[in-house]
This record gives sequence, C-alpha cells and structure tokens, in this order.
Amino acid sequence: MKIVFSKNLSKNQHEAYLNEIGDYQIYHTEKLLNYYFHTSKIIDKSFFILEKDKPLAFAPLGIVKEDKLTTLSFSAVACHTPTISHNMASQNKRKLYKKLFSIIYETGVKNKCKSFEFFFHPIRFFNDQCKIDYKESMKILSCFDVAYVVINTNIIDLSLSPDNLFMNLRKAMRKELRSKKYKELEFFKINSQNINKDQIKDFFNLYKKYHFISAKKQTRKDSSWKYMLNLLYDDRADLFAIRRLEDKKFLSFLYCFREKNFAIGASQVNITSSKELKRYSLRSFIEYKAIEYYKNINFRFYEVGQTYYYDKDFKSFTEKHKRIGLTKLQFGGDLYPIFYFKFDFDKDSIFNKKHKFIVENDF
Repeated sequence: MKIVFSKNLSKNQHEAYLNEIGDYQIYHTEKLLNYYFHTSKIIDKSFFILEKDKPLAFAPLGIVKEDKLTTLSFSAVACHTPTISHNMASQNKRKLYKKLFSIIYETGVKNKCKSFEFFFHPIRFFNDQCKIDYKESMKILSCFDVAYVVINTNIIDLSLSPDNLFMNLRKAMRKELRSKKYKELEFFKINSQNINKDQIKDFFNLYKKYHFISAKKQTRKDSSWKYMLNLLYDDRADLFAIRRLEDKKFLSFLYCFREKNFAIGASQVNITSSKELKRYSLRSFIEYKAIEYYKNINFRFYEVGQTYYYDKDFKSFTEKHKRIGLTKLQFGGDLYPIFYFKFDFDKDSIFNKKHKFIVENDF
C-alpha cells in the first residue's frame, strides 16, 4: 500500500479516484475540500491509500493552528470521516480502517495536535446513486475513545410528488407562498448556461455586497469568495436570485453546493430594506423555488440544513444560528442525524502501546 496526498493530484484525478472507490460523500470531493482550504488557513494532509495503483480509501484531513492550539480539523468545521472501497471483504475493511486511523493518529502525534474533530454525514454516492446510509458511521469508536454529539439535519426527499412537497411545508408557509404578491417576483438561476462570464461576476458581486451590508463586515476571506465564483464559472455550484419584475430590483440570493443529484443550501442573503422584508418571506420563497428547481431536474435530495436546540459538549451555537436552524423545519424535510466526534490525544486509543495486542491482531 502507498499513501498519495490529494494536494498532489489534479481535480480530475481526485474525482476519478473517488468514483473508483465507489462510496463517498460530498465532503470528500475536491470541490468542498478546496472551499474549506480557501476559507481558513489549513495545512492540507488529505490522503488516498492505493494498492497497485488502485485507490482503496480516502481521508479528508487538515492541520489548523489557532489560539496557540494545533488540531486536526478544518478550523471552524470538522473533517469528514474517511471512506473506503465498497468492493472489499469485511475482514479487509477492518484492516484498512485500522490502517487509515493509525495514519491519522500518527499525523496528529507528529504535529503535536491537541485533538481531532470528524463528522459523519448520511448522504452517500454509491456507484453513481445518491442514498442515505449510516453503514460504518460509528466505526471511529472502535479505535478511539471519542466524545460525540448528534445534531439533526433537514433533508428533502425530491422523489416526492410536487403536491406532496408543497403539502409537507408548514401550514403558515403554504398560506404565505400561495399569496398573489409572489407573482410580483421572478426566480432564476445564474450560471454559464444562460449568461456570460462577466454577467455571472456582476450578479455574484451583488450577492457578495448584500452579505457585506447585512453583516456590516466582510464575512469571508477574499480567496473564499473568489473560489465560490470560480465554481459558478465551471458550473460546479449554483446561484439563485429573486428580483421584482416591476423594477428588476434584486431582493434575495441563494448559493448552493451540489454533487451528482444532491444539493445543499449553503449561503443565503436578503436585501436589508425593511419594506421588502415586511412584504415578502424572501428566505422561504427562494429556498422553496430552489427545491422545486432541483426536483424538476431529477435531483434525489436537497439539504436545507441543521437544526440546533441545545449546546452539547464540544458543539455550541450562537442564538442567531439556533433561530435560523429552527426556521429550516418549516420546509417539512425529514430529520437525519449527523454525528460529530472529538478525540483528545491525551485520551485512550488502540494505538497506545498498552493496546499492542489489539493493533497486531484482527478485531
């Protein structure tokens, strides 16, 4: 077996390896990894394990140095748990997981990391099919004495009929969206298929400007904004907009990541004018129109996002994020758990010397 760092691979080679592994999440893709690397100062240690040039496994991994602490993480977010080839016998899978986690452990020790953070997301791409699957989701527990937290995320099943999708909305939201005033608004997608590159940039800069006005500060690094724009140029992400038909005034934007037939609502912003905010439920309208859009092009799932009720152990949230999280419930999606894991390197693991028997024997 040999280790190949993904930073040394082209975008196409990285994605080809994932497809050959045949079982992965959007958070393993080059697209999402590079988004994190452009958002925060992260040393990329993500790696594939190959045998005879055949990819068997992939682990997203980053080293972050903040507040005089070094961690294995992607700064404000965790790394996703590794994935391994589905075409393996169970005994070989166990051995490969043990190898994967030993490399992660050794990386943390070598770089004097205090802890690592991982999470598991249930949407998986399996032989080009998008499905919800929790198989091996807690595998990390067999190697490390981790703390873990469970947080629900709201996922819309787009195989439902249009009528069922609408009826799953909360009653107040259905009543709101039936109002005639929404006929005053126009929803459209901004991409390379319908406008040129300069126009995409103009729309994106307006979306960026609205974020600045809303937050009263720059909300992301310049490199992060640039990378998000480049994803639009390459048709690897989507930007949606709402504008008023009468005067073509832009009222709302929604940026989505997507992979195969799965999409995530990643970033939404509205105009700050109190007049428009009082008249329209802009966030509800633009996100529901995006859900309709993905339904119409035969996507399988749309993720509205996570809902936070309580601060739990090592995961805490602002009151603003808790309020936004609760609004996501109005779309009527099913709630699926995301598992978050944290390991402190002074805690127990099978890679300690006292567990030599377990490491050297199959378990």
